[in-house]
Amino acid sequence: MIQGRVCENRNEFAHHLDLALKGVPSSMGVVRETVMSTIGYSERITEAVTSDMVAGWFTSVAQTEFETQYAEQPTTWDKFASVQALSNFRPTQLYELDHDIDATLLRDNGGEVVVPETMPRIPELTPYPTFGYKAGGRWIEVHKNGVRLQMSWEAFINDDWDLIARFPKDAAFLASRTVDAAVYGALFSLSAAAPGFNTNIISDANGTVLQARPKDGVFILNDVVKNAPLSFEALCAAIRQVRETKVNGRYVVVPKFVLLIPPTLKPVADMITAMTSIEHKAKNADGSLSNKTILSATPTASVEVVESDLVGLLGGNDQGDTNWVLAPAGGRTATRRTILRTTLLGMDGVELRAAANQGTSLGGGALSATSGSFDNDDIQFRARMISGGAVLHTDGIVASTGKGA
Repeated sequence: MIQGRVCENRNEFAHHLDLALKGVPSSMGVVRETVMSTIGYSERITEAVTSDMVAGWFTSVAQTEFETQYAEQPTTWDKFASVQALSNFRPTQLYELDHDIDATLLRDNGGEVVVPETMPRIPELTPYPTFGYKAGGRWIEVHKNGVRLQMSWEAFINDDWDLIARFPKDAAFLASRTVDAAVYGALFSLSAAAPGFNTNIISDANGTVLQARPKDGVFILNDVVKNAPLSFEALCAAIRQVRETKVNGRYVVVPKFVLLIPPTLKPVADMITAMTSIEHKAKNADGSLSNKTILSATPTASVEVVESDLVGLLGGNDQGDTNWVLAPAGGRTATRRTILRTTLLGMDGVELRAAANQGTSLGGGALSATSGSFDNDDIQFRARMISGGAVLHTDGIVASTGKGA
């Protein structure tokens, strides 16, 4: 005979399964006894709760619990990246306006100043020039990631429910961190032999390495060296470097910046971005100090600090504790997208599955996913997701190793 309480109807079972997945011990026992009754005792098959119902209810509640947990996981990738869905796994380029046509379109603009990326003036009885699109930016792609939980039927029967109850929550954590790692990874080398910045993105040639800058007597009060440690002057220099950059003949405009840092730099970053004014005194020729000057609306006040241990981990032992990255918020400048989170079209979520290789009961009826496999009585659950990260354009990105070289 079955010992303990069992569910007598569909709604009661769904209620206790939901609580069991959330770790409620009493409901774990009720669900376990109900599942055992449908697996081992044929007389229970004819009652309200059957084994095929168990399979459907469990997977449905597990998926719902996972989606809830996944939505609640803290992530930071969306602070500095936008989403791009791809149609397949092949590396691809996105199409953008062909700016090389500007020279042709604007060679005769009625004698007026030629403004890049504008429509030209069309003289009387003159054909309209043709413009087009071309594949632009860097190659982007997606990858498949996943994890599987495997346990014995004996472990399931022995009330090791905490493993299955934890699976949706743990899978949600792994999935959300996988997305973060993919997007942060676009800025860093993923080579174990050569950690640090991705030199295809962060390089002098791309203008994305923090360069040396002399003091200007305004916000940059001290000389800034190349790859300077994070400081107020260094961050101001990075912002200035972005503002002085031109792309397709026009200055890069970044509505808002984010500062990506490892946990070790959080106190410094918070102090820098909390500064709303600067008070300084100039030294006179005789060595005395002039009256103080207060400068308000500092360039760093609107920068959002984004802390992640991934900045430290991917930076490697040499620079992981000191590197920092200034990037456009949301992965966009005023005109172009920069950093992307890539997904597969129609598959931007995470899919949970239960292995269905239990065989067929000779007594009739389907067997649940928790009844054990035909070959060795194991029980398996799997999570699969498609995600990736890429840098489409480097506009507005400036990085520093923090090592001063």
